Amino acid sequence: MNKIIEFINMQIAFFMGEIDYIEYSKFFRRKDNIIIQFTILFIFLVVMGTIYDIPMYMIIWSTIIMIYGFLMQTKATTLKQQMLYSFIWATTSFLISVIMLFLAVEVFGYFK
Repeated sequence: MNKIIEFINMQIAFFMGEIDYIEYSKFFRRKDNIIIQFTILFIFLVVMGTIYDIPMYMIIWSTIIMIYGFLMQTKATTLKQQMLYSFIWATTSFLISVIMLFLAVEVFGYFK
């Protein structure tokens, strides 16, 4: 529970301008914070999916794509690497999502 409170306090400190982006990004790139980020993201997506009636497989797929981005960011040590890994993540996630959408429409017959 202390980790979650520390996580929330770090978010508040960043948005209030008490810490700079470098310290903020180092905190969120630590591997022990990945589980907290995953949990918060998954809860948010489940609630959003329930409200907007999104199928569970889409929620799980979205969570997997976001976790892939989080894991890539943990490898970054500089701002330049963060931007590079963000670009790689965005490109691969877009391509994978297009392929999954094509499979959902053409092969499995969803959205008819």
